[in-house]
Amino acid sequence: MESTDSTRYEKLSLNTRPRTLCISHLNVNGWTARNHELREKLITFDNSDIICVNETHLQVHKTIDIKNYRFYPFNRESTHVKAEKPSRILNGFKTVVIDKLMIGILVLSFEHKDTNFKFVLFSAYLLPENSQWDTRFCVLNGRFGHFFSSVSPKEYCSGVWGFKQFPKIEQIQNRAIRYFLGLHRFTPKAALNGDMGWLPPHVKRWLNMLKMWNRIIQYDMTVCLQMCLNMIINVIMETGAQI
Repeated sequence: MESTDSTRYEKLSLNTRPRTLCISHLNVNGWTARNHELREKLITFDNSDIICVNETHLQVHKTIDIKNYRFYPFNRESTHVKAEKPSRILNGFKTVVIDKLMIGILVLSFEHKDTNFKFVLFSAYLLPENSQWDTRFCVLNGRFGHFFSSVSPKEYCSGVWGFKQFPKIEQIQNRAIRYFLGLHRFTPKAALNGDMGWLPPHVKRWLNMLKMWNRIIQYDMTVCLQMCLNMIINVIMETGAQI
């Protein structure tokens, strides 16, 4: 989607580049027509110059219509899931959609109208690293496997994702979680992570919520999760709702 708000950005002088260009990527699932309000809230609160929304449930005739933004769709014709790839484009750029270069990948070329600033953006929907849901998606994951080895994605209160571990950081988190759950400091790490059968299911859910909360509260205010958390807290404070 391309921004049409001329007051959003400062006018760029000749042979200069934007001071900052924020690009975000939402690898989501379940954004159907029924929850368009959620889509609008997340995208507008994200407030990035370019937002790639990789959604597997948007049909061809459905678009993301948000004020001041232009929508660029792209369908995966090579897979049974027709996933559109919308992007929100910085105003003032000439945008060219280059498709079918690689299976299931949207390629956008950006060229500023008044300067020599150019860049190319790649966007693709990727399943979790160990997912076997569709072999064609796994082909994509294999081509971008080096990203999984160097980037630690956010953990959205899920079970075991197989993400890269950071022992020194997790040691501090685990110490607080052990204290909260009343576990011994020599409790095996597998048990602490809820990977052993003797832990009740509700304890595992508590642990996942603790880990998610511990990470969200450390995010910068520009991160979408932090903004959503603040919105939820404000609604609870205003309405007195119970979690």
